[in-house]
Amino acid sequence: LVSALVLASSASVAVQAESSQHDGQLVKLAQCPEGYVNNGQKCIRERKVITRDRVEAECPPGMSYRKRYTFKCHPDPKSRNSRAPPQKPHCPENWDVHGKDCHSPCPKGYLAKYGQCILPADTLSTKFMTCLSGSRRVQSFCEGQHIECRVADGIPGTFYFKDGNRCERDASKVNREYTLKPKGGDCADGQVQVAGMYCQDPCPEFYRARKGKCELPRCVIRTDRREEQIMCPEGTFPNPSASS
Repeated sequence: LVSALVLASSASVAVQAESSQHDGQLVKLAQCPEGYVNNGQKCIRERKVITRDRVEAECPPGMSYRKRYTFKCHPDPKSRNSRAPPQKPHCPENWDVHGKDCHSPCPKGYLAKYGQCILPADTLSTKFMTCLSGSRRVQSFCEGQHIECRVADGIPGTFYFKDGNRCERDASKVNREYTLKPKGGDCADGQVQVAGMYCQDPCPEFYRARKGKCELPRCVIRTDRREEQIMCPEGTFPNPSASS
């Protein structure tokens, strides 16, 4: 059967929250993406509101606000372009015009609502949580002491004992920068096509290509059975423990 190796480290890994008790073990809350907080179950982001800066919008040369109850620029009566149609006033680049005011742009992720920038409240599941190297995520926590399974050579990834009778591969992800595939063209040399519309560098062996990342699929090995072969989504591997 699959043998085990107890990792030497017994210290929990410090992340962004206080320590907690989980299954009798001192652990730390896993880390959420920037802007989110781990509440012990999910990653949550509270609603935020920012007031936008305002400056007065400017009319083009030879034009001004001449009529009441209008927010358009009209040509001066004595100018050569006195019959030109009204125009909207000008604002600095990336600013929005609202009446006679210009509103500053909002930060990335915020929604522009007239005089405000609003970041909506949001919730992410535990799959978006991460732990520092040397620890393993269990639900919404990071454990610094766990039992690593020794499996057959050639099986990618790291396996850990779980629930006493199985070894489960730890989630492994490699980020990839991606670009949109050219219309009617192919990806650049050395790149692969993903989801029919993106181009990125190829993934390591056994990893599955996803938009912007490479992932190892989930694999579980039963430790209470003497199987001659270990079957994972990426292939079948011999189990040396079956003959022992």
